[in-house]
Amino acid sequence: MKGRSRARRVGGSRQRSGRKPYPPAILVGTPSFAAVQEYRREAELGRARVGTAPEDRLRWVAEFTRRNLDALRPEERVALGYDLRALIVRGWRYKLRVVGPLPEPELRAIQIELAAGLVLLLKGEPWFPRLPSPHLIRVREDDGSTYQTHLIFEGSEAQAIVGSVAELLVQTSDRLRECAKCKRPFVGREGKVYCSRACSQTVRDQRKRKKQQG
Repeated sequence: MKGRSRARRVGGSRQRSGRKPYPPAILVGTPSFAAVQEYRREAELGRARVGTAPEDRLRWVAEFTRRNLDALRPEERVALGYDLRALIVRGWRYKLRVVGPLPEPELRAIQIELAAGLVLLLKGEPWFPRLPSPHLIRVREDDGSTYQTHLIFEGSEAQAIVGSVAELLVQTSDRLRECAKCKRPFVGREGKVYCSRACSQTVRDQRKRKKQQG
């Protein structure tokens, strides 16, 4: 019917075989072709920046929680929003009201929630992210003779991002560390105790001054 909103898929990747039981991002409305193309282009750039290896993706998350958003240019904050979207894994379905950058209030709220969650985990305390309950769906494969069952979560885009980070932590949290100097989270191999060269150098300088004084 004319004037009725329609749902369109604007993100996600194709499967080599089998039917996709869910479009990851569903837009309510009818965006222009140019807007959809721009969204997809920015999403692809975000995936390239975040990386594909779980450790690289978790490293990006830890660095994101430490960033001063107020010190960034507007276009840098826009890019971070697309980077966050690149973290969303299969199994999430969410609606987009507008094709475009992640709203800045959502960007900031996600940063606060992820930073608080990592701190809790590093302290040995539980983190209870606000996530929706999942449901199961059984779909027929392309050959028509076999089925697959999928665990699906439906919620907001912010929940899809936080939930995907939670799944990432389950996979790679053994690499999550607390910097011995600044106490901020970072990703590193066993034996690494500082998040950056700056923190490491600060500690060396402090030790040097202490030794000289005494």
